[in-house]
Amino acid sequence: MKAFAGMSLLASLLILVSACGQDSGTPGRRFAAPEVQEKFDQAMVYSGQGRTVDSIALYSEAIELDPLFVNAYFDRAVDHYAMTRYEQARLDYDRVIELDPSIAKAFLNRGRCYQKLGQHEKAIADFDQAFSLEPFKAVYSLKTRSYVMMGKQDDAGRELELGVTAGYTRHYMEWVIESANKALRLGY
Repeated sequence: MKAFAGMSLLASLLILVSACGQDSGTPGRRFAAPEVQEKFDQAMVYSGQGRTVDSIALYSEAIELDPLFVNAYFDRAVDHYAMTRYEQARLDYDRVIELDPSIAKAFLNRGRCYQKLGQHEKAIADFDQAFSLEPFKAVYSLKTRSYVMMGKQDDAGRELELGVTAGYTRHYMEWVIESANKALRLGY
């Protein structure tokens, strides 16, 4: 544990999880050569500290060393999204899906990118694919929002009912519709 002295608890935990070979929250984890893993681990630490510019640079270095390291693309996409770089995030999720199409969270997150980019048909297709791989409850609220943004109120209402059946409160699902309608009125 002396190696971790001076680091935040979160940073230490991120390194420990990677060092132990456990899943770091990124599905489809794949191991890399030590020098690649070292860059990836440090990028995770930076990301956990909110240093996304630094983390993106290190994820990019890891990708240059190992262009098949799916976790570097996935985590870099997460940080691009956090910085509202939705197109860059989408491109990284495209690569994750190309490398491992079984990663449900890649489809879910790429759908969120499409949503932010105003490409709601593509977003819904990705949400459906994510749900077919792993039944995320969040799909209902995400699809509801896209349907509202597309002016498809009947479809939004159907997703609202499915969301309530899946365990969301009716109040929450109605709020999703209300907030999407507000975004439309404001020109988002």
